[in-house]
Amino acid sequence: MAINFLDNIDLNGNQLIDARLEVLATDPGSAAEGDIIYNSTSNVFKFYNGTAWVDPSAGSYTSWTIAGGQGGTPATVSNGETVTFTGSQGIAAAISVGVGTRTLTVELKDTTVSAGSYTSADITVDAQGRITAASNGGGGSMTSFTLTADSGSNQTISDGNTLDVAGGNGISTVVGATDTATVNVEYNSTATGKNVVNAATAYSSSPPGTISLLATASSGAGGAVNRYTNSFLPLSLWAAPVANINFNNKKF
Repeated sequence: MAINFLDNIDLNGNQLIDARLEVLATDPGSAAEGDIIYNSTSNVFKFYNGTAWVDPSAGSYTSWTIAGGQGGTPATVSNGETVTFTGSQGIAAAISVGVGTRTLTVELKDTTVSAGSYTSADITVDAQGRITAASNGGGGSMTSFTLTADSGSNQTISDGNTLDVAGGNGISTVVGATDTATVNVEYNSTATGKNVVNAATAYSSSPPGTISLLATASSGAGGAVNRYTNSFLPLSLWAAPVANINFNNKKF
C-alpha cells in the first residue's frame, strides 16, 4: 500500500537508494512542472517542464535551416519535422538506415544506354547533357567537300571519290605510303616551262656572265638533268615572257 506524504521529504544529503521512477506506457496528459516519469514504450526518462514532457537525452535542439545552393527560399526545420530529399532530372536520393547510422546517398541515375565504346556514334543528349541513346554509326561521317583552285570550276568531292593530284608544266606529284602527296619542281630542260639550263646550251663565255655546274641529278623524261648557278646571266638566255613585267616604278 502506497504511503501518502503531505509535505516535502528532506533527506538531509543522504542517498535515495534502490529507488524507481513511476513507469508509464504513455506520457500523462497533465502534470505539474518538475514531475518525472519513465516511459516504458520509448524507454526514456522524461520530466515535465510546465508545458511538455521532455526527454533530456534529446538535447536542447529547437530548429535548423535548410537552404539550396541554386536558389529558393531557405526553410526552418523545427523539432519533430521531417526533411525529404527528392531526386530529379537524373539525380537519385536515397536514405539507408543501419545500426547507429543514418545515411543520405545522392547519385546520378543510370540511363538506358549500355556502357561501352561506340564507333562513329549516333547519340541523343538530354537537357542535362546526359547521353540517353547511343548506337554505332558508319565508317565515317564525311559526306562531301568542295575542291577549288585559282581557275576552273569548283568540284564536289563526295564520300568514296578519288582526288587525283596531277602534275604539269614542270610540276610532278608522288603519292607516299603514309597518306601524303609530294609536289616537286622538275629540273629537266627539255620539258616546256621548266626553269633550268641544259649543259648543251649553257652560256659559258667570259663576261658578261658565267654558268657553273652544281650537280647532275637522275635521269628524267628528258635525260640526265644538270643544275647550274649563274652570275650576270644575259637576257638573251631568258625565256620569252608571257605577260608584262611590273618593275614597281624602278629602273631596269
